[in-house]
Amino acid sequence: MATVITKINIKAPPRPKAAASGFFSAVARSVTETYLMEAEAVVVRSMFRYIFGYSVYLAVLSAASFLFYQVLKIWIQMGRFTAADAPPGDISIAEKVVYSYVVPIGFGIIMIVFSLVFRRLLMNYSVHLSAIAIFAIIVPVIVYFITQFRVLAFP
Repeated sequence: MATVITKINIKAPPRPKAAASGFFSAVARSVTETYLMEAEAVVVRSMFRYIFGYSVYLAVLSAASFLFYQVLKIWIQMGRFTAADAPPGDISIAEKVVYSYVVPIGFGIIMIVFSLVFRRLLMNYSVHLSAIAIFAIIVPVIVYFITQFRVLAFP
């Protein structure tokens, strides 16, 4: 009993297709390059919106915080100046606590509300402003105000 192999079926690997040439390949290349350039422009525009949104937010927050600090600093100093003429001679402990803790925390809450409204406005223009970033920026401002107003109120 001899086994006879009659047919061996060996397939050659498929040939790679030759790169298209001519008019259609030029059009395909042009469309691809145009698409990539448009995609790049969209990315640049979205980055610009992102940076612009945060820049405007930081500028407004910085200006509001600076103005608030200066006005309240003058207010505390005026209170201490007029209190020196009165019999007790200084502002009370309750006023010191209010100026040191309640006012900065109240300012922070107001700025968080305004920031969230600003964030909502920016969403109409496809600009994303993270709520976590808002809190990460405002909390150090509140801590700074608490330390500064404690120095002013408790000399």
